[in-house]
Amino acid sequence: MDIWSWVHDKEYKLNESGNERLAEIMDLISSYTVDGEHGKVDSIVPEGLAIARSLKEKWIEVFLRHWHLQSLILHRFEVGKALPEAIKLLDFGHQEDTKNCPQTICSVQDLAICYSYIDGPGYTEERLAVSQETLDKIDANWPCFVCITSEYASAIIDQKRYQDALDYLDDCDRQLLKFSQELDASDYAIQRVDCLVKLDRFKEARKCLHRVDDHFKGSTYDVDLKISAALVEVSEGKYSEAIKKLPNFESLKDEVATYGDWLDVKYILAMNTQINNDWKLGALFEFCINKMISQGILRISIDLASMACKLALARSRVDTAKLMLKKIENLIPKLPKVLDAKFVLEELRGQAQDYENNSPELIKIVKDRSQLIENLSDDPEFALEQLSAHRRLWPDDEALCVLTAEKLGALSRIDEAIEHLQNFLSQKPDTAAVILELGHTLRIYNFHEKFEKYSSEMLAQSLSLDSVKNLHWVNAHYYYGQKNYEKAKSHLALILDMAPDAYNSRLMLANIERDCGQYENALQQIDTLINLNSEDKSIHWDRMVVASLLKNWQVLRESAAVVEIKFESQEGPIDEEWEGCRIQVKDSNGETSNMFAVRNGPVTARIFSFSEIKERQRHNDTVVFDPGALNKLDQIDDEGDEVDAEGYDTLIYKEIATIESSNYITYDIDGVDPGEKALENIEEILEKSDIIFSKRSVGDYEVYSEKEQKYVDGLYAYILLKESHDLAAVDNVLETISASLQEPLIWRKLLKDLGNEKKLAKHIEIAEDYYID
Repeated sequence: MDIWSWVHDKEYKLNESGNERLAEIMDLISSYTVDGEHGKVDSIVPEGLAIARSLKEKWIEVFLRHWHLQSLILHRFEVGKALPEAIKLLDFGHQEDTKNCPQTICSVQDLAICYSYIDGPGYTEERLAVSQETLDKIDANWPCFVCITSEYASAIIDQKRYQDALDYLDDCDRQLLKFSQELDASDYAIQRVDCLVKLDRFKEARKCLHRVDDHFKGSTYDVDLKISAALVEVSEGKYSEAIKKLPNFESLKDEVATYGDWLDVKYILAMNTQINNDWKLGALFEFCINKMISQGILRISIDLASMACKLALARSRVDTAKLMLKKIENLIPKLPKVLDAKFVLEELRGQAQDYENNSPELIKIVKDRSQLIENLSDDPEFALEQLSAHRRLWPDDEALCVLTAEKLGALSRIDEAIEHLQNFLSQKPDTAAVILELGHTLRIYNFHEKFEKYSSEMLAQSLSLDSVKNLHWVNAHYYYGQKNYEKAKSHLALILDMAPDAYNSRLMLANIERDCGQYENALQQIDTLINLNSEDKSIHWDRMVVASLLKNWQVLRESAAVVEIKFESQEGPIDEEWEGCRIQVKDSNGETSNMFAVRNGPVTARIFSFSEIKERQRHNDTVVFDPGALNKLDQIDDEGDEVDAEGYDTLIYKEIATIESSNYITYDIDGVDPGEKALENIEEILEKSDIIFSKRSVGDYEVYSEKEQKYVDGLYAYILLKESHDLAAVDNVLETISASLQEPLIWRKLLKDLGNEKKLAKHIEIAEDYYID
């Protein structure tokens, strides 16, 4: 059963009928999901559903809603948000005109996974039942078979029946072999490794992982495999191997589904003194647990809180241990089935009580407030204990209040920090430092509604000048972050009315004017700042940014001289060739990517990377960038060169604006790869017509050769044209090139823009013959 055939047929018909955008959304949503690009998933789903509903395409609606649930549940763990939609989709998929849609079967998996994440062990019977009900309707010829049986096996694993789960998966393999010559080792790899590790069969677990070919599974699956590999090593006590194989947290931060196993590895390593069991690890557990609780994940949150409690006791932080106990206590009543959760809680309570009864008093009470601040620990957990022990001595001290909130924030205890600041202000509302700290905390952690309510209520009060300035300052930050520049400027104007020499406020105003394209105004504000503090040479970098945007080379040269930058020329435009770099740009969906470039001035660079076919072409654009690098070359590679954490030897700068656009139009070419010599010839021919040629395909791209009757290396390439190019003339050049080759090339997008329907139809036929998408 090919559950994708209807999708491909529908996409083709949508393209033919002029509904290309819906076809594109159908094509993108699955790849975005498996590659962890969930922001893009969220951005295209409402548009896709609106179009599908307007066309009364209910099967497409099932398809889009299913893949959105896959993103929400399988990758982001947002089960609280997804559960109502999963139930609705199951009902929608069982209507008369949708029940035969293959993705209706997939919606059963969505609901089963949702239940497993809320409380896997508590919902095992329900998961087994709903999975079996679906398996009774399909066989191993369905791709859904692997998904549903995986969920069935996961429920058995949650019942701790590990050998039964392995036996079940072996039976699934036998059923799959009836319809295929070979098995895909990746299908059940994660479940098999989980069972084998629990049974201490580590050699078999490694073999299972080595058999997996995951190149087509997506970046999320790759992370899962790495974590599984680390789990095998750490469970056998091979700690150094586990550390090597465990991915860093940044690579999985958006994949909440990976938190549990990843932290499991960290826990074992820390308890065996292989990594630091410190406040940073505690903050990481706190962050992950809070994220999971907010999304409705109950059982795993309890398991992680139990680990965090034991780690806290092991590093003598009983207050943190008590916090974890409170989390567990609050979660237990929400569980569908309590199982052993109460026993775990009572056992941990006993351990915490024993530790508290037998531990020495670590906090030395001092009578001098300045001495307390001076001796405050760099470890935020211990610093909080110090501050707590002295709170009765200085209950109304605003500096200690702010310090407490900062330490709570460092430990990811954001709700506590906010509550602490609010309680202080309820007693002393006119406290400038606390007003500022609470505003920034609400702003930084995106409590938008709370921030706006807090701000309006505080500004309505009669407060001191310092408190009012702090309120306007945090409001300016907030609205600047929201890109509400007029509101931000209004708050900055009020500050500058009260304090014309407010340096940071004027600097933010200069940045806003720059972002709004008011470059002369920005330059005026920066010049004022230079007059206020001529010793601050760093402001000249801001001045060079604005001067570059204005193409005011004289001003740029003046500031460059201050920071001791020299140029080859003495006057006029600056366009030199400096070191390579990368420029962070945003695509049409707001997603960022890093493009290779060469700096041609202090804050300008010329991009030489090629943009994707669906994006505005950036090749040869000159951009102005923020001079503050986004990365550091603080690592040394095998050759002894300085590189960043990802192994690149170039700094990354954020694009501010494009000052010279190449205005290239990009078209793609597809077909059989004619070989290196022919490609060089193609590039030379196109170059004579002022057309840039760039091969994009790599070794694993294949098309079906009509001549050789087999799959061969394919060619996928871009050609870049100036807006002045005659498309008909370009078509003629390409036709001449194609005619000289043994097998044809196709250029459908160009023919479509040219309006040559007859020739386009021929190219579409060639694409079908050569199995080109």
